[in-house]
Amino acid sequence: MLINGYDYHFAYTTGAYCDIYDLHLAPVKTMPEQCKVITQMAVIMSKAYEDRKKVEDPSYKPRYLTMAEVRSLSIQDTIDKLVPEVDGAVAEGKYRSVESEPVKNAEGTVSQ
Repeated sequence: MLINGYDYHFAYTTGAYCDIYDLHLAPVKTMPEQCKVITQMAVIMSKAYEDRKKVEDPSYKPRYLTMAEVRSLSIQDTIDKLVPEVDGAVAEGKYRSVESEPVKNAEGTVSQ
């Protein structure tokens, strides 16, 4: 999502999940509450995306989305653009699978 001329991305990683959980969010009932939750989630999930890129490429220079940048968005952009981006990242993160190699012993065969 383009915010202030920079293309931000969002990731729902284990770290993002834990950070969002730590917010102790109550059930969202009103538009202002939803807006507050989405802005907090966007900042956390942007950091998660940038951190993941840094792990994948140590030379990568993260650029974290700030709360000030998110709060500068119009209500319409928040509803039409930010909410679907965050929701999409959550959905993608929930259903991403990881494949691992079986553990092999010294002889190179799979351990039981």
